[in-house]
Formats: sequence, C-alpha cells, structure tokens
Amino acid sequence: MFTANTPAVRVNDGTGEIEIDFAWSASTEVDPGDAVSYRLEFGEDADNVTSYDAGTDLAFTLSSTDNFEDNSVYYWRIVATDNDG
Repeated sequence: MFTANTPAVRVNDGTGEIEIDFAWSASTEVDPGDAVSYRLEFGEDADNVTSYDAGTDLAFTLSSTDNFEDNSVYYWRIVATDNDG
C-alpha cells in the first residue's frame, strides 16, 4: 500500500513547456527483500493509458512534449510491482 500525492502542474521557465510533477510514498512491501518499482499510467481514457517507467523513484515528471494539452481531462494512476509482479 502507498499514497499518491495530488499532481503539481507548472510551467517550466526555461522551456515554456507545461509540466506535471507526480509523487508518491514508498509502497509497503509484504515480501522482505523484494525491490519495488513504479509505473505511471496516464491518458485521456482510464482504459487506454500510456505507461511510463519510474523505476524505483518516488516521483516522475511529464512535460507537454509527452503529448498532453492544457485544459483537458486526464486519468492517472501509479502501479507498484515487486519481484513477483
């Protein structure tokens, strides 16, 4: 179990790109010693998302170069997996 924070939306001063910062707490792993990795799933339809591998990081940033538009509705989730999937 882990908690995902509300994404923070900002404009990158250097590039002018819109960026969304996602962050979450570490997952509570029931199998001691298993590494936990995370995947951000993001898209305009909850059933049709693009997956982004965050590895073992607890944060990930998307920019508008990742094909999202301002003033649109998007769905997102963080998926945690361990050695067993």
